Amino acid sequence: MEAQEGSKVVLLLGGGHANVQVLRELSDKLPSSCTLALVSEYDYSFYSGMLPGFISHAYNQEEISINLSLLCKFTQTRFVEKRGKRLDAENQLLVMEDDEELRYDILVVNIGSKTLGTESIPGVNEFSLKTRPIINLITEIEQKEEEFSAHPEKFNRVTIVGGGAAGIELVFALKKRWEEKLGKTLEFTQIVKSPKFAINSQSACGKVLHLYKDLDVKVLFDHSVKQVTRNEVILDDGQIIPSDLTVWATGAEPHAFHSRTTLQKDDSGFFLCNHFMQSVSHSEIFVAGDCASIKNSRVPKAGVYSVRQGPIIAENVLRLLKGKTLKKYVPQNDFLALLNTADGRAIATKWGKSIYGTSMWSIKNKIDSDFMKKFDGKLLMKNAKSKCL
Repeated sequence: MEAQEGSKVVLLLGGGHANVQVLRELSDKLPSSCTLALVSEYDYSFYSGMLPGFISHAYNQEEISINLSLLCKFTQTRFVEKRGKRLDAENQLLVMEDDEELRYDILVVNIGSKTLGTESIPGVNEFSLKTRPIINLITEIEQKEEEFSAHPEKFNRVTIVGGGAAGIELVFALKKRWEEKLGKTLEFTQIVKSPKFAINSQSACGKVLHLYKDLDVKVLFDHSVKQVTRNEVILDDGQIIPSDLTVWATGAEPHAFHSRTTLQKDDSGFFLCNHFMQSVSHSEIFVAGDCASIKNSRVPKAGVYSVRQGPIIAENVLRLLKGKTLKKYVPQNDFLALLNTADGRAIATKWGKSIYGTSMWSIKNKIDSDFMKKFDGKLLMKNAKSKCL
């Protein structure tokens, strides 16, 4: 849908977990005098919560992806498949890589982040698989499989760098996937910067280590990576870990796009917002997910928070248009964390306690699948047809 002269433009930058919900909510509720548009360099968005399941063959690619062009088509939203280059916030213009300028009255930014240390640590970009963005990770996994399938004798050792939930789930998922593919046991090593895993449960940490022992996975706690080469990971203490493939699953850091705006940022360079998810420097801009930090609040860079922010931002866009008081986003103090162990089970954690079993996988599968059903192409088509009747 093209912007009409004189209409207000609500522009969504990025097809992340928050913005797909904002789009879905606003397409039905925006006043007729408003135009809605989505800008994304990719025509698909992948749901991070189901990525380990996809890697371990529990899901196919269609089950974990949202077709953004189809979503826009059925919600009568303009779709601009381009990368945003910079933001001229003072003139309310988003500038594309081809220098096209898109005007907006309200902007919602949900562009995610890049993997921490990819630029600052030598060799990471050249010789490792990075977990962000997901679409690149999927492509790179498939490309690497083609390489080592041709010479399986050269592929024996895998190193995962990062001790958060993503790193743990990737150990389970990749070990299952590649050992089944190659028909042999691979040597997995996980390098963790802190003295323990970055998950909020000692009980869950114990369960992970118990499973690792059964799988013969080695963990090096309290170690940082100094350099990555084609066949080695060099640690800060000089220790050298032989590695035929290194997977970089560390934390988040801002994209270069962050530095090309005048929006206020926190000390780490992420967009700083208030509890209404508004930029603290530009009230007509909302920011969500990994690209944002809430002032005076420590919200982890995790998809579960971005999912919760989406509906709040959609509501606040409508309230801002109507001049009403905005709704505060209150981050959950504790949430049900579910780690996919790639064996038909999961580790569920809440309030410091954990449970491991098949029923926990069933809960995780239902939660994730229910979220994705909201963006199912057949359902969107059915809803679009019913509106035309």
